[in-house]
Amino acid sequence: MGKNTYTIKSERDTFAHKASEIVARAEARKGKGYDDFGVDWQACLELLLLMMERPFLDNPGQLLPMQIDGDKEWDFYVEAETKLDLPPDACAVLVTPSAFKELPVPFAEEVKAPDLKAYSVLITDCRKHGRVMQVSLPGLESKGIDVFEEGNHIFDYSYKTIEVCLNDLNRVVWMFFGPKDP
Repeated sequence: MGKNTYTIKSERDTFAHKASEIVARAEARKGKGYDDFGVDWQACLELLLLMMERPFLDNPGQLLPMQIDGDKEWDFYVEAETKLDLPPDACAVLVTPSAFKELPVPFAEEVKAPDLKAYSVLITDCRKHGRVMQVSLPGLESKGIDVFEEGNHIFDYSYKTIEVCLNDLNRVVWMFFGPKDP
């Protein structure tokens, strides 16, 4: 089998190529003992993270907002950002209600997407995205942290309140994304 040779001509082509790789990896995992929902969900999270790739490269170890609209979202971002202590090689994005509203929804003409007033934080290793953490915050049905690795939903932490979740977040993040070498 020969090497694929092609020239990527633009950022859009690069993005499309990386998105295709995420989808291909997810499809390859299906039917091989993985939970299809976990495989698809991790692929969706990886695609969201891919949209933030360029800002992540310039700001590793920081929580970045996908979009901020208004004081309420800004205040929530500042609170989360000051509480979150990320390892130096971890990248994180806060998905705000306004960002959720702007995300494309398949079949949007046929199905009315809910008006989410939700916040979510996505965390991954800046260099490889085999493990993705999703933190569900206000506006979502449950508060907690889900960890996906190579298409498997490997850990699920549930909390009674947003404050308890945010207070435990650093421990969980460092457990999964902390540097392995001293």
